[in-house]
Amino acid sequence: MTADLDELKSGDIDRFLEAIDTRITRVIIVFRDVPASRAQYYDSVPGVVAVVHGPRASGSKARNLGLQRLSSMDISVEDYVAFPDDDCYYPNEFYPIFKQITKNYSIDLIVGSYGETPVADVSLQRLTKKTALFKGSTVTQFAKWGLVRKVGGFNEGLGVGSGNFNYGEDNDYCYRLLLASKKSVYSPSLRVWHLVSRETTGRNSKGYLTVSILNCDLYLLTCVILPSVFIGIARDLLSGNLRFDEFVKIRRATRIPNMIVARREGARSKTLLDLKA
Repeated sequence: MTADLDELKSGDIDRFLEAIDTRITRVIIVFRDVPASRAQYYDSVPGVVAVVHGPRASGSKARNLGLQRLSSMDISVEDYVAFPDDDCYYPNEFYPIFKQITKNYSIDLIVGSYGETPVADVSLQRLTKKTALFKGSTVTQFAKWGLVRKVGGFNEGLGVGSGNFNYGEDNDYCYRLLLASKKSVYSPSLRVWHLVSRETTGRNSKGYLTVSILNCDLYLLTCVILPSVFIGIARDLLSGNLRFDEFVKIRRATRIPNMIVARREGARSKTLLDLKA
């Protein structure tokens, strides 16, 4: 969980910590641009096992700092690792559903959903590439530590604050987890409270395009990304947006200098957990 001074003022972190089950959940907080004296308060909050204090960093960098700290701790490869934002919390029905799913010990990757209302669909579905790409938000990913160690950290060339692509790091990470996973599932009813539920198809096509190119996945490009791109362009036409913003976004997403940086950071991220915090 990452935060800066604004999140402390809003009380989002306190709300999250009050919602967790401290019997089975441990939290590492990565503070960005927060006075050390203010961050130290959370060392003694129930459920918090580590506070990482550093300068303002991108979302991917902050999560990697947390993972590096985790790699220096005594943690089982069977324990699940999650990546909630500071403005998330787990509602009352979250833990019973999570416990029910994890009774199957062979499941090493779970992807849930996010929004402000419960989901009635209690089905447990196979996690596909398309689902991982379109619904693999960072806050809804739960992966066993053994799987996380195998995959590495987040691509620091992607995500808010990266300076290259302010999107796509969560989809990229979920995709990589899926490829390395032995058994993965999608559970719509495993709900994380986070903002409002948004449609996925046709949204953020530039992010999906970047991820599929970086991972050299022809299936994603032809069967998933192109329909999404066409939907975005159709929306531009129907709304009278003759600037074709979707086209502009796609052109930016495929800039070669940015791709070079993202590929380099992606390669680095795979061995990042060999480092100690």
